[in-house]
Amino acid sequence: MQKHIAIFGSTSYIGTKLIIDLYNAGHKLTLFTRTARKLEFLNDECFYLQHTIPNICIVEQKIEEEEFDHIVEHLQGVDAVYYLVHSLYVSGKKDFLQEDNRLAALVARASSKAGVEQIIFMGGLGVEKEGYPLSKHLKSRQESAVYLRKHHNGVTEFRAGVIIGAGNSSFEIVRSLAKKMPFLLRPYSKEGLCQPIFIDDVIDYLIHALLNPNYYNQIAEIGCKDTLTYSQMIQRYAEHILDKKLVAIPIPYFAKLITPGLLSAVISRLSGIPAILVRRLLYGMYSAAVIGEHSIEKIDPHCPITPKTYDESIEIAAQRDEQGMLQSIWATPYELSVLNPEKKKQFLRMTSSEKEGMLYEGYSKEIDIKDIEAVFEKVKDIGGKTGYYSPKWLWLARGWIDILLGGRGL
Repeated sequence: MQKHIAIFGSTSYIGTKLIIDLYNAGHKLTLFTRTARKLEFLNDECFYLQHTIPNICIVEQKIEEEEFDHIVEHLQGVDAVYYLVHSLYVSGKKDFLQEDNRLAALVARASSKAGVEQIIFMGGLGVEKEGYPLSKHLKSRQESAVYLRKHHNGVTEFRAGVIIGAGNSSFEIVRSLAKKMPFLLRPYSKEGLCQPIFIDDVIDYLIHALLNPNYYNQIAEIGCKDTLTYSQMIQRYAEHILDKKLVAIPIPYFAKLITPGLLSAVISRLSGIPAILVRRLLYGMYSAAVIGEHSIEKIDPHCPITPKTYDESIEIAAQRDEQGMLQSIWATPYELSVLNPEKKKQFLRMTSSEKEGMLYEGYSKEIDIKDIEAVFEKVKDIGGKTGYYSPKWLWLARGWIDILLGGRGL
């Protein structure tokens, strides 16, 4: 039976994959996003969507208190909400934990007022254990669920650890380090633990719980049977996928020198994932992201889903990566990628090659003669009050070099 479902965080890695599966199942979707253009591909001929029934409404909407009435209006008639928002990119004076709580409370209040029956939240595994402090990142995920439950009486909280899937940020870090590193450094004597889970299993669980009364007001912790350290996950990938043996070398005497900031900068350079995101994920590397007292088997003993093992998960993810079968990547839906064969007509040149474990994309686009003047105006605007394109530090370095050589600088 068709249901009306809303998704907050629809451009996220999980969100994009969830959209495709829910749409193909025949449900009506309302997708909340701050940037509607990231979902424009859904209105095109998307080869992952199996029919062309116009069941998708894209709502460009900020989640702010002053927009509360608009959010309620767009939630009218919605049966269930998937809440996938997480403020990992919040920087500056804002605290991402407080921001997460604020956003969760606002959406829960709006959902209650609109008569939404269920909110399904994707949170994170994290158990308080001696020697395994719960990171701020993991606390934030669990606190968000608390704020959702304060304002809505039909919340289902899923908790998962590292999600294994081609294009996911956590998996990209594992893949990149396994591919590029000749050995692993272990600056700390004790590593955190994790029960990873395959992305397809996550999506199956999220859909299985949809409007299922057994899951209302429940916490469901999900993961595979393997409990691994983060070093072991990288080593297993290197061994099973790359046929490469990675040795982990303990360097406890350098622990104080290797700060999360330094480590995140190095990993960011190797993986292409922004340092601010890597840093937040790194803080969880010393926590116990494992299943605790809320195992899904306790609330649903007859659940038909059996999570794949870690080795099975990385094999499928690596195969999809190699074949370019990416429905979503960590920052941008796959349909916006120039690697999508359906988009070839838009580009004069399109190349992709795997180099040192990373996927590089290069493309150029034909400019219509009527647009030449407009493009040139944009070029002339570079610098001055407008500023420069990223990364700014390279422009500043270029300016200093110009001054040293007798030029005017920037």
